[in-house]
Amino acid sequence: MLTVKQLSCQQQGKVITQPFNVEFSRGQVVGLVGCNGSGKTTFLHTLFGLLPAADGEIYFQQQLLTDVTAAFACGLRLLLQEQQYAFDETVAENIENALALSEISAASLASITQAWDLEPFYHQSLRRLSGGQKQRLALARLFALQPTVALLDEPCNHLDLRFVQQLLHSCQTLRQQ
Repeated sequence: MLTVKQLSCQQQGKVITQPFNVEFSRGQVVGLVGCNGSGKTTFLHTLFGLLPAADGEIYFQQQLLTDVTAAFACGLRLLLQEQQYAFDETVAENIENALALSEISAASLASITQAWDLEPFYHQSLRRLSGGQKQRLALARLFALQPTVALLDEPCNHLDLRFVQQLLHSCQTLRQQ
Protein backbone atom coordinates (compact mmCIF):
# COMPACT_ATOMS: atom_id res chain seq x y z
CA MET A 1 0.00 0.00 0.00
CA LEU A 2 2.68 2.55 1.07
CA THR A 3 6.20 1.86 -0.13
CA VAL A 4 9.37 3.76 0.68
CA LYS A 5 12.41 3.16 -1.54
CA GLN A 6 15.90 4.31 -0.57
CA LEU A 7 14.46 7.24 1.37
CA SER A 8 16.76 9.67 3.15
CA CYS A 9 15.13 12.38 5.24
CA GLN A 10 16.52 15.85 5.71
CA GLN A 11 15.96 18.69 8.10
CA GLN A 12 17.09 22.21 7.17
CA GLY A 13 19.23 20.82 4.35
CA LYS A 14 21.02 18.29 6.56
CA VAL A 15 20.50 14.57 5.86
CA ILE A 16 19.39 12.93 9.11
CA THR A 17 18.72 9.32 8.04
CA GLN A 18 20.57 6.73 6.07
CA PRO A 19 18.69 5.48 2.97
CA PHE A 20 16.13 2.85 3.90
CA ASN A 21 13.31 0.81 2.41
CA VAL A 22 10.03 -0.02 4.11
CA GLU A 23 6.61 -1.21 3.03
CA PHE A 24 3.38 -0.69 4.93
CA SER A 25 0.46 -3.02 4.17
CA ARG A 26 -3.27 -2.34 4.36
CA GLY A 27 -4.58 -2.65 7.91
CA GLN A 28 -1.12 -2.59 9.43
CA VAL A 29 -0.47 -0.48 12.51
CA VAL A 30 3.11 0.68 12.92
CA GLY A 31 4.66 2.68 15.72
CA LEU A 32 7.87 4.64 15.39
CA VAL A 33 10.00 4.60 18.52
CA GLY A 34 13.17 6.59 18.99
CA CYS A 35 14.96 9.17 21.06
CA ASN A 36 13.80 12.77 21.08
CA GLY A 37 15.20 14.52 18.04
CA SER A 38 15.91 11.28 16.17
CA GLY A 39 13.79 12.20 13.13
CA LYS A 40 10.41 10.52 13.71
CA THR A 41 8.45 13.70 12.99
CA THR A 42 10.69 14.54 10.03
CA PHE A 43 10.02 11.05 8.63
CA LEU A 44 6.23 11.53 8.91
CA HIS A 45 6.43 15.01 7.38
CA THR A 46 8.51 13.59 4.51
CA LEU A 47 6.02 10.74 3.94
CA PHE A 48 3.19 13.26 3.76
CA GLY A 49 5.09 15.62 1.47
CA LEU A 50 5.50 18.55 3.85
CA LEU A 51 9.27 18.17 3.68
CA PRO A 52 11.27 17.16 0.62
CA ALA A 53 13.21 13.92 0.80
CA ALA A 54 16.98 14.17 0.57
CA ASP A 55 16.80 11.13 -1.69
CA GLY A 56 14.50 8.24 -2.52
CA GLU A 57 10.88 7.78 -3.47
CA ILE A 58 7.52 7.24 -1.79
CA TYR A 59 4.72 5.30 -3.48
CA PHE A 60 1.09 4.77 -2.58
CA GLN A 61 -0.35 1.79 -4.46
CA GLN A 62 2.40 2.11 -7.08
CA GLN A 63 1.71 5.85 -7.58
CA LEU A 64 4.70 8.11 -6.94
CA LEU A 65 3.95 10.72 -4.31
CA THR A 66 5.76 13.94 -5.11
CA ASP A 67 4.18 16.43 -2.71
CA VAL A 68 1.49 17.02 -0.11
CA THR A 69 -1.21 17.48 -2.78
CA ALA A 70 -0.52 14.01 -4.22
CA ALA A 71 -0.47 12.48 -0.74
CA PHE A 72 -3.75 14.16 0.24
CA ALA A 73 -5.40 13.08 -3.03
CA CYS A 74 -4.51 9.45 -2.23
CA GLY A 75 -6.16 9.66 1.16
CA LEU A 76 -3.11 10.12 3.36
CA ARG A 77 -3.81 12.27 6.39
CA LEU A 78 -1.34 13.66 8.91
CA LEU A 79 -1.97 14.60 12.52
CA LEU A 80 0.65 17.17 13.48
CA GLN A 81 2.41 16.93 16.83
CA GLU A 82 1.04 20.28 18.03
CA GLN A 83 -2.20 21.84 16.87
CA GLN A 84 -1.85 25.42 15.67
CA TYR A 85 -4.85 27.35 14.41
CA ALA A 86 -4.32 30.44 12.27
CA PHE A 87 -7.88 31.73 12.38
CA ASP A 88 -10.05 32.76 15.29
CA GLU A 89 -12.99 30.56 14.48
CA THR A 90 -15.23 28.30 16.52
CA VAL A 91 -14.91 24.54 16.72
CA ALA A 92 -18.06 24.27 14.57
CA GLU A 93 -16.60 26.58 11.90
CA ASN A 94 -13.29 24.71 11.95
CA ILE A 95 -15.00 21.37 11.38
CA GLU A 96 -17.25 22.78 8.65
CA ASN A 97 -14.28 24.36 6.85
CA ALA A 98 -12.11 21.27 7.14
CA LEU A 99 -14.82 18.97 5.83
CA ALA A 100 -16.32 21.29 3.20
CA LEU A 101 -14.79 19.35 0.31
CA SER A 102 -15.49 15.90 1.72
CA GLU A 103 -18.56 13.79 1.18
CA ILE A 104 -19.22 13.15 4.85
CA SER A 105 -22.86 12.92 5.85
CA ALA A 106 -24.41 14.96 8.62
CA ALA A 107 -25.03 11.73 10.55
CA SER A 108 -21.36 10.73 10.30
CA LEU A 109 -20.27 14.17 11.41
CA ALA A 110 -22.64 14.04 14.38
CA SER A 111 -21.31 10.60 15.31
CA ILE A 112 -17.69 11.76 15.18
CA THR A 113 -18.52 14.91 17.15
CA GLN A 114 -20.21 12.81 19.82
CA ALA A 115 -17.45 10.17 19.95
CA TRP A 116 -14.82 12.85 20.61
CA ASP A 117 -17.17 14.79 22.95
CA LEU A 118 -16.87 18.09 21.08
CA GLU A 119 -20.40 19.29 21.89
CA PRO A 120 -19.56 21.10 25.17
CA PHE A 121 -17.24 23.51 23.33
CA TYR A 122 -18.69 23.32 19.82
CA HIS A 123 -19.35 27.08 19.64
CA GLN A 124 -16.20 28.12 21.49
CA SER A 125 -13.24 29.90 19.91
CA LEU A 126 -10.28 27.67 19.04
CA ARG A 127 -8.02 30.03 20.95
CA ARG A 128 -9.83 29.21 24.19
CA LEU A 129 -9.44 25.43 23.89
CA SER A 130 -7.14 23.40 26.10
CA GLY A 131 -4.42 21.24 24.55
CA GLY A 132 -6.57 18.13 24.97
CA GLN A 133 -9.60 19.78 23.36
CA LYS A 134 -7.48 20.87 20.38
CA GLN A 135 -6.10 17.35 20.02
CA ARG A 136 -9.61 15.83 20.16
CA LEU A 137 -10.79 18.26 17.48
CA ALA A 138 -7.84 17.39 15.23
CA LEU A 139 -8.38 13.65 15.70
CA ALA A 140 -12.13 13.97 15.08
CA ARG A 141 -11.49 15.81 11.80
CA LEU A 142 -8.87 13.29 10.71
CA PHE A 143 -11.04 10.23 11.37
CA ALA A 144 -14.14 11.92 9.87
CA LEU A 145 -12.26 12.04 6.56
CA GLN A 146 -11.81 8.24 6.67
CA PRO A 147 -8.16 8.25 5.57
CA THR A 148 -6.61 5.40 3.66
CA VAL A 149 -3.45 6.01 5.70
CA ALA A 150 -3.35 7.93 8.98
CA LEU A 151 0.04 9.32 9.95
CA LEU A 152 -0.27 10.24 13.62
CA ASP A 153 2.52 12.25 15.23
CA GLU A 154 2.29 12.03 19.03
CA PRO A 155 -1.46 11.34 18.88
CA CYS A 156 -1.85 10.91 22.65
CA ASN A 157 -0.46 14.39 23.42
CA HIS A 158 -2.73 16.13 25.94
CA LEU A 159 -5.36 13.35 25.92
CA ASP A 160 -6.80 11.86 29.07
CA LEU A 161 -7.36 8.10 29.34
CA ARG A 162 -10.92 8.23 27.97
CA PHE A 163 -9.74 9.78 24.71
CA VAL A 164 -6.64 7.60 24.42
CA GLN A 165 -9.13 4.71 24.44
CA GLN A 166 -11.25 6.52 21.81
CA LEU A 167 -8.11 6.95 19.70
CA LEU A 168 -7.38 3.21 19.91
CA HIS A 169 -10.99 2.42 19.00
CA SER A 170 -10.88 4.82 16.02
CA CYS A 171 -7.62 3.27 14.80
CA GLN A 172 -9.10 -0.23 15.11
CA THR A 173 -12.22 0.84 13.18
CA LEU A 174 -10.11 2.42 10.45
CA ARG A 175 -7.93 -0.69 10.28
CA GLN A 176 -10.99 -2.89 9.63
CA GLN A 177 -12.29 -0.74 6.76
